[in-house]
Order: sequence, then C-alpha cells, then structure tokens
Amino acid sequence: ERAVSVRREKLPHRTVAPSRSGDVGLVKISEFNERTLGDYRRALRRELRGCRAIAIDLRGNPGGVVSAATDVACLYLPRGAVVTKMMAAKGSTDDFKSVNWWADTKTSLLVLVDAETASASEIMTAALGDNRRAAVVGFTTFGKSRAQALVTLCDGSGIIFSAREYFSPLGLPLSGGYRPPVCARLRRDLTADSIRRDPAGG
Repeated sequence: ERAVSVRREKLPHRTVAPSRSGDVGLVKISEFNERTLGDYRRALRRELRGCRAIAIDLRGNPGGVVSAATDVACLYLPRGAVVTKMMAAKGSTDDFKSVNWWADTKTSLLVLVDAETASASEIMTAALGDNRRAAVVGFTTFGKSRAQALVTLCDGSGIIFSAREYFSPLGLPLSGGYRPPVCARLRRDLTADSIRRDPAGG
C-alpha cells in the first residue's frame, strides 16, 4: 500500500476564452459567474488590446449570474442606456440603466447566439442588440426570462419561486427567446481568423 496526501482546493473556473487574428477578436463566454467580468476586462487589456472588432460567442451559454452579464454589456453601453427591464412579481417595472462613463462605443461588435443561449446570456444579447450596439447573428435563443429565488424553510427544505421577469430594452418579452435580425447557421469551430476572413461566420 502507498499513502497519498490529498489537498482540497477550490479550482478557478474560467468562463472567458479570448483569441484574435490581426485586429479581429473572438471571445467565447461559456457562462456567467462572479469571475466573468474580471476575466473579460483582463482579456480586453491583454489578448484583445487594440482590436477594431470583437465577436462575442454566447452559443451554448446557459446563463448564470445576471449581474455579471449586465456588467459585461455595460462595458459597451453609454451611461443612461437601458440594459434590461425588470418586472417584479407585484407587476411593477424598473429599468436597469448603464452607469458607465467610459463605455467603449467605438469597437465593432458581433454577438453569436443559438437555441442554447439562455437566461443571463439572452439579457446581454438583448442589451447589445436592442441598443444597436452589436450585430446579433444565429438562431432564436432559448427563452428563459424569469429569475428564481430560493426561500429556505425551518425544516431545511426550500421553495423556489419566480421573483422577477426580464424584458429587452425595447420592452419585448424574452420568454419567447431573442430572435436575431440575421439568422444563420454558424460553424461550431469558429475562430477569430475565420471571422476575419468571413464575417458571416462561414
């Protein structure tokens, strides 16, 4: 027999995978968590520095932390732009607006979506698409617009209920998915180089 020592450690889960070809960048965001905004900012300072165009690939992104998705969207939306509309269970509606004084409004953006783009990633897509900040290409997204909250009961069990519903900046419900203006079947193995040579995604 051989003794093996094991150290328990939390491994960082990176959700942002950047690449570039010339002055065209590609960022794959697999989901949104507490690290996503920091990782995305780091990619902008390093791998994507100086890119004149960036494609943000949200295909297969199931969502995650809504605030992370809206924070990334706000990097490109000027102060005062509506990022999303929220309707609470009581029926009241609030606009969430960008407060970013230093938003990048110059870099050309392309957002790639498909039927597995859901929840927080749909909110980000609608934010950039409705504000005409990005061209959105792909297929109608999944259509998950409700955010759930968990209430823990005294016996340890819990109840999950819908706390709020999200709408696009133009007030359109996301429950039926976000339909991109340009519908196209995109290759799964897209690279920054293929986008640079063929912006339609081949």
